[in-house]
Amino acid sequence: MEGRAAISRGQLTCPWLKYPVSNAGALVTMQQQRLTVDHLEGRVGRKGSVRVKGNLPFKPGVGVVKGGGGGTQGRGGGVDGMKEGLKIDMQGLELRMRNAYNGMRLGW
Repeated sequence: MEGRAAISRGQLTCPWLKYPVSNAGALVTMQQQRLTVDHLEGRVGRKGSVRVKGNLPFKPGVGVVKGGGGGTQGRGGGVDGMKEGLKIDMQGLELRMRNAYNGMRLGW
């Protein structure tokens, strides 16, 4: 599967966010069974922001070379030297996460 999606002025809601991600813009590519987020940016409320960039294999194990050879070196290398994973930067978010964590907190 291959393709490209461009999003502008999008909106994303999440039950854990007090405000939706608004004015979202993104460029996402699917090529050689790899999902690449060239950029995804959006505003959350008055002060918050979200930014995402990176790539992930569409199927587990895709883009991972086991053993010698050029290109990828073991896990986490990606295709053609690209690192796998998404970099997510979130600033100033107001969260609503009641009952999302159940346990003890150490410290004071």
